[in-house]
Amino acid sequence: MGMGMGACFGWIIADEELAKICPEQYENLIKVLDDHDGGTFDSLARDFQMEEVDSENMKACHALRDAFTENTRVALDGGGNSDLFLILGYYDSSEGDRYDELDQDHYWEVIGMEMLTPAGEKIKNVELKTWTWYG
Repeated sequence: MGMGMGACFGWIIADEELAKICPEQYENLIKVLDDHDGGTFDSLARDFQMEEVDSENMKACHALRDAFTENTRVALDGGGNSDLFLILGYYDSSEGDRYDELDQDHYWEVIGMEMLTPAGEKIKNVELKTWTWYG
């Protein structure tokens, strides 16, 4: 099988900002990591990618994720909510490129940041795509 490169992008929130939004759950995750396996967010993200997360770390990470959604929720006029979702991702900085903008091996990606304009709502068959251009 051949190897290739693909472009990635996302709305990334810094650890410090996440701690402001969910201070209790953020500190609890750090405590669980310290107490349980001496891990870091970088090692936790790698474990998630390898599907090797233990139950205590998983529980604390899910509590942070759920609190983030709750603490950023906005009620919409006419009912319903606008929600954001948090994903812990792993980035191997030793395999990255000099143009990459991630500065550590973990990142917190926020899903749900985009909203279509009223004009954009009229078009339903449009897809957001990425590509890599060499030159």
